[in-house]
Amino acid sequence: MSESNDWKMMINGAWYCTHAPALVSLRKRAKRLCEQLQREIPPLRERTVKSLLPNVCDGHVGPGFWCDYGANIHCEGRFTTGENVVMLDAALVRIGNNVMIEDGVCIATVTHHEDAVKRREGWQQAHPVYIGHNVFIGAGACILPGSIVADNSVIPQGGVVSRSSR
Repeated sequence: MSESNDWKMMINGAWYCTHAPALVSLRKRAKRLCEQLQREIPPLRERTVKSLLPNVCDGHVGPGFWCDYGANIHCEGRFTTGENVVMLDAALVRIGNNVMIEDGVCIATVTHHEDAVKRREGWQQAHPVYIGHNVFIGAGACILPGSIVADNSVIPQGGVVSRSSR
């Protein structure tokens, strides 16, 4: 993937316009692959997961998985998601080894501008999310932009992490 200025601004935490053509094109690609995942049987799903998540070595992605780009999701080992998991990966989502993510979890790296005009124009800012090793994230939990989930943490069902779970 060639890195446009918009991409660099996005992954470096600067304000960027989500409507930039290069970013729209990359999101469309990821959405097509996510849609393809919903229709495929296991042997074919593995190839699509690899294409969607090139920085994930050993991950099982459940049905209903959605992400914005895929390339910003990195895993240092094995992780498993349940159904209907969403990762808004405008910034890095780093996942440690042996991580279990239950149904309906949302991991978001993106924030929207406070100014209504800039928000309508599509201005956003992204902050990375770090999830440690041996973490369990319960169903319906939300991990918000800039959060750090420490090693061996358990995030309860419906829990919200907005900074650090330490």
